[in-house]
Amino acid sequence: MADGSARVRFCSDCNNLLYPREDRVENRLLYACRRCGTQEEALDACVYRHEIAIQERGETGRLRDLIKDPTLPKASKRCPQCGNGSAVYFQSRANHKDATMTLFYVCNNEACMHQWSSDQDQEDMDDMA
Repeated sequence: MADGSARVRFCSDCNNLLYPREDRVENRLLYACRRCGTQEEALDACVYRHEIAIQERGETGRLRDLIKDPTLPKASKRCPQCGNGSAVYFQSRANHKDATMTLFYVCNNEACMHQWSSDQDQEDMDDMA
């Protein structure tokens, strides 16, 4: 398969499941039936694909947890949405080498919980100049 996903294969003779098997002499991947011995060459190298689906909680619950987290530092930052003068902040989790450090802020006002980044602060300063 071109998309790299694994699929279940069945024997063309007895319709039982085919299992991956290595042909060490020819150095190739085969699928073999354990019942009748039928073998066929694998068209791709993917025999198993494990995908993890992450279910995220709702945005509101996550933000509420953030503003109540005592381990996060607080800043005297004015919220651009409601004008509240306090926010929690945390650093970006971007790990690639070209990423600049970005701070993310979340307004401490539970009625607002607006989120913004230090990049947006810089854009606002550039607009003022």
